Amino acid sequence: MGMGFPSIDIAVDPLEGTNLCATGAANAIAVLAASEKGGLLHAPDLYMNKLVVGPAAKGKVHLDAEVGDNLNAIAKSLNRKVQDITVVVMDRTRHEKLIADIRKAGARIELIGDGDLSAAIAAAVSGTGVHAVMGIGGAPEGVLSAAALKCLNGEIQGRLMVDTNTASREKAESMGVDFDRIYKTDELAPGEHIIFAASGVTNGNLLKGSAVLWRWRAHQQPDPQPAPVGFALWKPCTWKPGITSRFGSRCICMTRLRTIGILLIGAAWVWSAAPRQSALKNCAPWPRRIRIAAWRADPAPRKMKSASAAC
Repeated sequence: MGMGFPSIDIAVDPLEGTNLCATGAANAIAVLAASEKGGLLHAPDLYMNKLVVGPAAKGKVHLDAEVGDNLNAIAKSLNRKVQDITVVVMDRTRHEKLIADIRKAGARIELIGDGDLSAAIAAAVSGTGVHAVMGIGGAPEGVLSAAALKCLNGEIQGRLMVDTNTASREKAESMGVDFDRIYKTDELAPGEHIIFAASGVTNGNLLKGSAVLWRWRAHQQPDPQPAPVGFALWKPCTWKPGITSRFGSRCICMTRLRTIGILLIGAAWVWSAAPRQSALKNCAPWPRRIRIAAWRADPAPRKMKSASAAC
């Protein structure tokens, strides 16, 4: 726009794991990656066969190697046994052979319905319990994963899958895509200056989900849910339109405060006006609650001339 700002590449996924968010499942996130012009691969909307590992196994695996060999290399780099390695795979019918090979090698499998981007990031972060990600997923998510892994010193290897749709294949080839090439981290995200940001939408093993806070204002309708049983001293600030208390968006309800004050004054009056314990002997039966109140009023009553006069 003539203001002298440099051109940049941006890759964004406002909701990675749409189905996860809709069903309330874990690991739905919102991500954004940015780099200088040409720093992110413009990947077509195709599938990509991926292999993701953390920093320890970087450079020790290969996409075309056998699954067992890659798992042994990952386990050796982490000083673990293969049985202690957890591999994340998307639960798809196209991964039946991959799942069988992983189980044959003895590693553990974590099947996910969606969200391989979150799993790819978790593979490069210690303490998440994810050591590798294998299988076929989206190519744009592969570029976002590469940007994150480059910041975390992890590694991703991917090969674009041939689409049966001829038009999609021709469009991909016109973009300069090579279906026989294995794209690595520095080829998916070749930028020198990369920024990656992620925010949790639902809780997961990597990020905490977003929390819904009270945002009551005078123009909003009251809570449609039924009020809880008993008195609530705090409630949404609706008794003074346009005014918010210094406690935030919730304030003290003055009407309920007045009601509680009247009840306390009435209880104090009954307490002070209760007859002495000695005067209760010749009086008519009182309710149990007033009897107790009268007894507590003076546990050591003074002698009275006439008990009937106190009644």
